[in-house]
Amino acid sequence: MYPIVNAVTNANAPPDLIPLLERIGTTVFPQLSGVSAQTAAGGIIFNTELTRSMQADLNKLGATPPLVVDGIYGPATKQAAVKFQTAHGLAVDGWAGPVTTAAIATAVKARLNDRAF
Repeated sequence: MYPIVNAVTNANAPPDLIPLLERIGTTVFPQLSGVSAQTAAGGIIFNTELTRSMQADLNKLGATPPLVVDGIYGPATKQAAVKFQTAHGLAVDGWAGPVTTAAIATAVKARLNDRAF
């Protein structure tokens, strides 16, 4: 299981929380299902710091229009993730999961290295 799903399950959360996360995840990210949808929904709801970091990184990579770094995984952030995924040959689902997040970090590092003396 993914960390967010484990955390919710281990916290004795109400039994309807996991299905609710899955419904949210499949609504926001129709290409996802099951644990992936639950994890995506949990990430965008509970991990605003990770979303802020990703928004800032996408801005460093030239997100157009620039994203407001507010920790809210809204339509503009999702669209920027889709553009990044498309441009980098990743599965296009709009969710900045582990693969997309790692690719963003790699791209930021490469951009910084290009600017080094």
